[in-house]
Amino acid sequence: AYDSTSARVFDNRARLKVKTNDIEGAIEDYTKSIDLYNADPVVFKERGESYLKLEQTEKACSDFNKAKALDSEDVDELINEYCTE
Repeated sequence: AYDSTSARVFDNRARLKVKTNDIEGAIEDYTKSIDLYNADPVVFKERGESYLKLEQTEKACSDFNKAKALDSEDVDELINEYCTE
């Protein structure tokens, strides 16, 4: 069962980890959040941005495309900049 409330706890913790430059830890928390509730495009976008910080462009683009598939238009610029071949 998907649980958006529990997922939000991991979202918030991931954002704090980004602020303290614990990017790997943030990605782990974003992933836990997605495992609980995989319909929030913001989480995919933010995890993608974290992957970019680690220069993992392929994973970042995968997340940006998932966010776009969930009707996010916030990622168009990121996709155009990092994910065009």
